[in-house]
Amino acid sequence: MFGLQPQAKIKADIIATGQAKDISLEVLPEYAADHLFITVYEPAGGSERAKEVMEGPVWKNLPAVAKKHVYVLNYKEFWMTDGLNLEKQLDILVKTVGAADK
Repeated sequence: MFGLQPQAKIKADIIATGQAKDISLEVLPEYAADHLFITVYEPAGGSERAKEVMEGPVWKNLPAVAKKHVYVLNYKEFWMTDGLNLEKQLDILVKTVGAADK
């Protein structure tokens, strides 16, 4: 719908396997795309860790960050993966990207 394509590493390591993957901050640039959609799980220090990452040099040097193509999404709206919620999530993504383009 957006015409966006995943990075090669995401295609190979995540989409092809159907499994989530934990990665270290050092390899984030290998997985980062031109547009980033992120959620922050706030309990257990998630907000503090997100702030630490986003203030660091690895994050600041990502192309999506430089182009202001980072979209922070509400974690509570994106943790469910049933059909109805996926449709609602798509609406949220369309509105989020559309608002950023204005």
